[in-house]
Amino acid sequence: MSNQDDVDTVRSRTDILQVVAPYVALKRSGRIWKGLCPFHNEKTPSFQVNPDLGRWHCFGQCSEGGDVFKFIQKVDNLSFPEALERLALKAGVTLTRSQSRSRDTVPVGEKDRLYAALNAAVGYYRSSLAENDQARSYLFGRGIQSETIEAFEIGYAGGDWDTLPRHLDRVGIARDDAVRAGILAVSERGGHYDKLRGRIVFPIVDVQGRTIAFGGRLMQPVAERPKYLNSAETPLFSKSKTLYGLSRARKAIADAGEAIVVEGYLDVITCHQGGFHNVVATLGTSLTEEHALIIGRLARRVLLAFDSDAAGIKAAQRANSIFEAQGLEVRMLVLPKGEDPDSIINAGRSEEFKQAISGALMVSEYRLKQVLTTILPTTSEIERTNIFQREILPILRATKSVTERENYIRLCARAHPLYASGAAMAEEQIRQDVDGRPAWTPSSRQLFGGRSKSYNKDSTSGPYSREYKRPIGPRQSAIKVANGLEKAEETIVQALLDPKLEHFRLLSEQLNLETFVRPVFARLVRHLIDSPGPTGVQIALEDPDLSADPAVARILLDPPDKLPELPEKAIVECMQMLTRHKEEETLVKLRELSRSGNLQANELYTKIMRERKGAGSIQKLNAQ
Repeated sequence: MSNQDDVDTVRSRTDILQVVAPYVALKRSGRIWKGLCPFHNEKTPSFQVNPDLGRWHCFGQCSEGGDVFKFIQKVDNLSFPEALERLALKAGVTLTRSQSRSRDTVPVGEKDRLYAALNAAVGYYRSSLAENDQARSYLFGRGIQSETIEAFEIGYAGGDWDTLPRHLDRVGIARDDAVRAGILAVSERGGHYDKLRGRIVFPIVDVQGRTIAFGGRLMQPVAERPKYLNSAETPLFSKSKTLYGLSRARKAIADAGEAIVVEGYLDVITCHQGGFHNVVATLGTSLTEEHALIIGRLARRVLLAFDSDAAGIKAAQRANSIFEAQGLEVRMLVLPKGEDPDSIINAGRSEEFKQAISGALMVSEYRLKQVLTTILPTTSEIERTNIFQREILPILRATKSVTERENYIRLCARAHPLYASGAAMAEEQIRQDVDGRPAWTPSSRQLFGGRSKSYNKDSTSGPYSREYKRPIGPRQSAIKVANGLEKAEETIVQALLDPKLEHFRLLSEQLNLETFVRPVFARLVRHLIDSPGPTGVQIALEDPDLSADPAVARILLDPPDKLPELPEKAIVECMQMLTRHKEEETLVKLRELSRSGNLQANELYTKIMRERKGAGSIQKLNAQ
């Protein structure tokens, strides 16, 4: 069997109810089983299991869902291979192993030799630290206690080039293995030397507690030598897949439901020593998707404790994008300028660090507040406008949550040039700018002195005048339209769940998926049209983007026992509603392009409007 055959066999021989039951008290409700979600606190059961489909989903706060493998991965913090092995053992399935090896795969015997070389180096570095008063004094001076030094197996690499190679020779470690493990380097003359010489050494371990690499830190600056130095990547060690401190932090992260990511070894060590055990750090590299996946198996919330300088904010922005792509909530700790977790905790201000954790801000809010501090009462209106255009609007446009964006708009309104004319006017103009509508530009009177009419609320001209027409209609009307469109999409999906219905052919032949307002529903419909019946449903449930959407999951996991017999007219009206909305959306875009000077768009827009007027005249004549 292939590996996929293994997965399919284990899935077919596993009763999802028996797997879930030890973690959730389930009660039957028709074809599904319900209980309290094990992944968040709740009082009303929102967790559902459909044994016929072998799927589960939470319709509550966490909105998680998946198959039996996803459940055991999440509930026990396992990787997919670990979950597969556990379920295979319970199902009595013997897994096959692929005989192919990637170029980085290491034979078991060689792995053992590399681990042995690394362990020998750990022993050497720890002994060297015990014999070096200067290195121990440095660590004690940084507030690191003897118990912490032992727990993290911190060591010291002596200043000599060949002391470590000779030690490895004495304990029977081949130098080639030490080089392959990243411990020794080869000189131009062919000799071997310790790359970390003269540094405090921090062993880097995997989630099983095995040393896989080292990080070194100079105690004092040395010309032409980097302050920090990590082992090179090896068959056992990949920076993009490793987090410092994870083996010790894993349980605390899972228990707390959140991970704190810091920037260095000493930050991690000091935090753990101070009682903050859910702390990890990257290893001289930016956060990666692999890091996000690792943390995402343990928690759904990440706190970034990065520097508040430009480099730290840039790193936080990138980390925010990566974590959000994995569906994680990301926040940033507000720390005093020039300080980090290590300096705060060692200064006896652990309570202050706790408050920073509890008061962590969304990354966008953190960035906005940083920008707003640069706008002073004396800042000119022109400069305020430039700051909004250059720095604030890009942040607001990148904020996907409408609720968050509205909060940020209210936050920023006080600094907007129009705030003197009223908070509502400033907020509305920000909304228009975020949506890409024509933004205010300074007039000649602003540039060369004097007060512009556009700032006078009694003015009868200009973009901010009383005569200015807001392009945004009533919010209630917009919500009503959106709800109608979503209902139309859901009606079409329900019609496709039973391919025997007469209108199935109508939909499969005439439906235009580009008219859908929700891409996940367009994708779902494509599956149901391409593979009618239960096959399409199963394919859709195995699509991670679809199974993660609560509306889709609810329709597929808990459909009505008897689907409604919808008349063909109702289906046609649903398609027409979506088509009309798409046409109106296109017309608005053409109008905006036309106003910006696009001649081709202006020609097409004019043609469509003439056709519409002509059609309207014909309808009036027919009515008469």
